Amino acid sequence: MFYAVYSTQATVAVAGFTFIAGIGGAYMGVGHMDLRQLLSALRQGPDYGAAMQPDPPPIEMRDT
Repeated sequence: MFYAVYSTQATVAVAGFTFIAGIGGAYMGVGHMDLRQLLSALRQGPDYGAAMQPDPPPIEMRDT
């Protein structure tokens, strides 16, 4: 990219900067989503204990 800017090849320079901006944006976007998931997992809500318990098995009523 330095050579593209130095030799005034604008299309190559714009494509290179766009690629870098896209990769950086994707990297930061994924990192932001990971941070939000981590913070929501660490936050204890009112149903914190209830969320950890599995659902009980269904009760079947049979006439024997």
